Amino acid sequence: MKKGNKKVLWSIISVLVLLTIAGTVYAYTESRDFASRKAEDQTNKATQNLTETDDSFDVASKDIGTGTIAKVDQEGSSEEKNSTEEKAPANEEEDKASTTKDDVKTSDKVTVSREDNTTTKPATQTTTTKPATSSTTTTTKPVSESTSVTTQTEPKTETPEPAPAPAPVEEPKANTVAGAFFVSKSGNDANPGTESAPWKTIQKAANTLQAGQTVYIKAGTYNERVVLKNSGSSGNYITYTNYPGDTVVIDGAGIDWGYSWGTLFNVNSRHYIKINGLRVVNSRWGGIGSQPDNNGSQNVIVTNCSTYNTKASGIAFYHAANITVDGNSIEKACTAIGSQEAISISNVATFTIRNNKVFNITNSTQGAGGEAIDAKNGSSNGKIYNNTIHDIAKIGIYIDAYSKTSSNIEVYGNNIYNCGQGIAVATEKSGLLRNVNIHNNSIKNCSTGYAVGGWSSGYSHDMDTIKFNANTLTGITSRGVYLNNPDAKNVYITNNKISGSSSMIPIHLNGGLLSETTIDGNIFDRTIDLALAGSNYTFLN
Repeated sequence: MKKGNKKVLWSIISVLVLLTIAGTVYAYTESRDFASRKAEDQTNKATQNLTETDDSFDVASKDIGTGTIAKVDQEGSSEEKNSTEEKAPANEEEDKASTTKDDVKTSDKVTVSREDNTTTKPATQTTTTKPATSSTTTTTKPVSESTSVTTQTEPKTETPEPAPAPAPVEEPKANTVAGAFFVSKSGNDANPGTESAPWKTIQKAANTLQAGQTVYIKAGTYNERVVLKNSGSSGNYITYTNYPGDTVVIDGAGIDWGYSWGTLFNVNSRHYIKINGLRVVNSRWGGIGSQPDNNGSQNVIVTNCSTYNTKASGIAFYHAANITVDGNSIEKACTAIGSQEAISISNVATFTIRNNKVFNITNSTQGAGGEAIDAKNGSSNGKIYNNTIHDIAKIGIYIDAYSKTSSNIEVYGNNIYNCGQGIAVATEKSGLLRNVNIHNNSIKNCSTGYAVGGWSSGYSHDMDTIKFNANTLTGITSRGVYLNNPDAKNVYITNNKISGSSSMIPIHLNGGLLSETTIDGNIFDRTIDLALAGSNYTFLN
């Protein structure tokens, strides 16, 4: 063959070979791209199916297109990565390219990054995409063209470090108020007065406390006189009280403050004060209270205290207002001559004396020993009730206007026995007593049950509207009712039960005016002067 023809033939063969190779390459490329696109379509369908299984897992199309996922590692941190896809060989395309909802398996969590927020959704399924080809070539797609859903492990729960312990705060004990102060025999007045660093003396508390504050006094005997320095205010009392359950004794032995009057626990004309649970003994004069010549205390409450062996009153308030004495015990008071009464209320406007025990007050020393409870010398608008009074040498309850006007006083529900006289009313020094109602008391084993007195010659003894009603007098040895005041008007002796010894006179008129006295509805244990029996009476037998 000629040399020129050979060249033409080789050129034709070369062209044919090149065309064949190009066709083969083109067919392979098209097949691979078709498989890749089909795999991507199946992946998108699987993702859509997974999304449809959880209505709350809402991923917008613009977020799916980013292909950026947040991977939560075992420490709970997130990192972003580009998704990858593995390409399978073309000859396995028909068998393995198809992916359905059944190919989505369980998983613990599915995490998808949406723009700036990484949202972790709980999932019940793991999405597994079967490869479309078996090619070992790994093709990395641009981020904008691929979306991957990956199975994530459960984030590890980290135990937070404990917060630093707060500074210790002294908590109030049961039945104590927050912010209170404390006094203890083991304390020191240089301390701040807390329970762990208490004061030593009650006087330190009296010098310090302001309105609304409380001091708890712990068990022990405190040999001191206490003089209050500050007042409370309305709704903000200053309170002095024993620590719950503790016995606190204020002992005046050896303490002499000079002037005879005054009290060992001296309220000192202060206002809005509460005193609770203290025992005051061996005072050279009064126990608890305030005895100024004028301008005394207002709004003072004394509860659950006791006094013993005081030369004068156990509790006394003079020239005062709004005084409450409740639940106290007074024993062996008034041991000195002319020493007033066990509980003395003098010129007090508005008072309540209730639930107290007053006993063992004798006149072993001539002139000593006073009445148990006395509201006197201008005291008005008061109640004395539910007290127990016994073994008193003189009078159990005494209402005496003395030289001023006393009015609107009610006495009821008291239990009085073993006294010189049970209850008496009087105006010793030209005062006026009016509107006194004495009812429903028990008076037993006394010399005289009830007396309307006109004592102290040379003075007038004006009274008006004095009632003694529905009281029970038993074991009376001398006089049931003694009427001795010629200046008394509108006196009522009604509905009482009166009995006693054979020598007892049920009603004894000795200076009183029968024309000013109503005697009615009483029950007697024997026949009496019919003039004194009234228009309506009965006998016990």
